[in-house]
Amino acid sequence: MPHHPLAARPARLVAADTAKTPRHGQRHRPPREPRRRPSYSAIYAFTDESGHHEVIDAVYEATPRPPVCTVCELVYPEGRPDLARPPRLVLWFCVYAVCAGCAVVIIARMLGPIGQMLPPAR
Repeated sequence: MPHHPLAARPARLVAADTAKTPRHGQRHRPPREPRRRPSYSAIYAFTDESGHHEVIDAVYEATPRPPVCTVCELVYPEGRPDLARPPRLVLWFCVYAVCAGCAVVIIARMLGPIGQMLPPAR
């Protein structure tokens, strides 16, 4: 199995099918929850050297995405195929951008206006 090139720790990259099972996708609604539009979560099936695995994606969608029987790439930490997920680079880029922006604002607020901190020119 190839290693994922962007992973900081050892990770595996596998090709997986979205499983075609009766439970594919539709989330079960608790009995007292009001009727809403159904939400779907993909179930991925793949085989590696440790055997056959099925994992449920943690992201719910309004439509079944990816479609059933679609092959897609999953990434998981070495030795943990139960944590296999599709790589979501844009999502994590946005998360880190927001965190960096917040850090800049906090540091700027702590330092005050930069012009006031510099000694006057002589």
